[in-house]
Amino acid sequence: MIMRVKIARASGFCMGVRRAVNIVLSASNKKNGKLFTFGPLIHNPQVLSLLKEKGIEIIDDPLKIPKKGRVVIRAHGVPPDVKEIIHRQGAQIIDATCPKVAKVQAIIKKEAERGRFIVIIGDPNHPEVKGLMGSAGKNVLAVDSFEKLSLIPTNEPITVVAQTTQNEEFFNQIQNEIKRKFSEVSVFNTICDSTHKRQREVKNLAKGVDAIVIVGGKNSANTRRLVEVAKETGVNAYHIESEKEIKEERLKNLSIVGVTAGASTPNWVISQVVEKLEKIKGRESSFFIWIKRFRNFLVKSNIFIAGAAGMLTFVSCFLQGFLFRLPFFFIAFGYIFSMHLINRLTDIDAIKFNDPARREFYERYGKVLIIFSLIVIVMILFFARFYLSFNPFLFLFAAVVIGLGYNFPFIPSSWVKKIGFSKIKEIPGSKTLFTAIGWGAIITFIPYLHYGGDFSIKQLSTFIVMFLVAFIRTATFDMRDIQGDLIVGKETFPIVLGEKRSKLLITMTILFLSIFLFLLSASSFIFPVHAIFFLAPIGYLALLVFASFSNPFWYTYSLEFFIDIAFYLMGFIALFLMF
Repeated sequence: MIMRVKIARASGFCMGVRRAVNIVLSASNKKNGKLFTFGPLIHNPQVLSLLKEKGIEIIDDPLKIPKKGRVVIRAHGVPPDVKEIIHRQGAQIIDATCPKVAKVQAIIKKEAERGRFIVIIGDPNHPEVKGLMGSAGKNVLAVDSFEKLSLIPTNEPITVVAQTTQNEEFFNQIQNEIKRKFSEVSVFNTICDSTHKRQREVKNLAKGVDAIVIVGGKNSANTRRLVEVAKETGVNAYHIESEKEIKEERLKNLSIVGVTAGASTPNWVISQVVEKLEKIKGRESSFFIWIKRFRNFLVKSNIFIAGAAGMLTFVSCFLQGFLFRLPFFFIAFGYIFSMHLINRLTDIDAIKFNDPARREFYERYGKVLIIFSLIVIVMILFFARFYLSFNPFLFLFAAVVIGLGYNFPFIPSSWVKKIGFSKIKEIPGSKTLFTAIGWGAIITFIPYLHYGGDFSIKQLSTFIVMFLVAFIRTATFDMRDIQGDLIVGKETFPIVLGEKRSKLLITMTILFLSIFLFLLSASSFIFPVHAIFFLAPIGYLALLVFASFSNPFWYTYSLEFFIDIAFYLMGFIALFLMF
């Protein structure tokens, strides 16, 4: 008897909140002055607690800001006069105002300068609305009920805007009433697209579930709106801030529970909620749910990704024209399995935020997994030494040493200040780059070193293909893990380059890989002509990667599983072509 959980696509941080959190976390990793946020950065207790742990203080009085302090303007924005006071205090302003909110501020300022009376449909006590009112001057009114419409002057032209997180139905009712009562009215529907989308999704989600759990801060306006919309559909709706507030007795015996979250709810909190919900016994048993749990085990334990690396050895041998040998598969499988596992277990901080369920799995079985990983390393070294020639063994031994040393200091302390890092993992972009190099090297060069011969363009081209497919995979998951990596100070490619440039880089990498493979196969000069069939799984991989860009809360294990299937498909194609 198992409960099934459906997750709304538009869950977790919206663009503005994600941007604000990224800005403050990036600033916190630069030690050049005390860091403050003017008011709570966002309305989420877990994020605020995290920022407090990192030494970031909340300050509400601009006159109390230290002269050399750094002040982050929160996503909701602030009135212009507050910014002026902060400037006069001599503090550095880091503006994390949501671009959508800034756009509303600009509209209000322009309309107020034209002499129009500004009506903001929103909560007058909400920080965003206070900031918007500050942009309007004196001729402004915040309206959160029909009764307040009587306070609007009848002899002035009126401009109507909305708090970006306003309930769309309420906004339409109020603005229609204003149009009915007053003659000269301009309306700007400034409700954020994310808010529109989330509210529509809740209505659609309600049609196919027994209850909806809405995750988000109790002080979050947009989260409360989602609760209102859910209740209006007639479905049971429960507003919680974390998995600790889940009341199992209310949800047991249900078949399907929907989950959505406010725009200020971090992904790791949503993951914890989903994980707990899936452990509650539901009304109906489902064979597919057990399959899903087995799939999640394969992903969490790194068995599935290791198998994907092993399957790529078939591709490597086919491209290089070598006879496949089973030790190639086992060495690639064992190396990727043990290196991924050991490095994650010795650097577990980011996993707490990127993948709470995996962290729980590692904490429960960590010692056993470490011992097993070491046994696997000994086994693959044994395979390399006694089933292959001596050169693959030396190469694998060196790769193991480098892999095990990823998280350990190797630079003398006297040099650290000069070069900025003491470990391989502290090199900007190292997680993304070195993982792809490790995959490409093991999968390509173990077979080559066993058979020997002159190093040719064929080996280099094969390495490039293996490196690029691994790079695409790693960079895609680094995009998903930005929140956790920023928190612990990791500088992956998406953090160094930014999300937009990283998406462009991944897209260009996929394009280059496709063209590269096509040209080298179609000409049959370097690769066999049938290598062109590998373009099919690469196309499948590209579709998944692009889908993950538009759905950042694609459930973690589903995304990993389906992306890694691309490598299994490449392996099966190579196996078919060889035999």
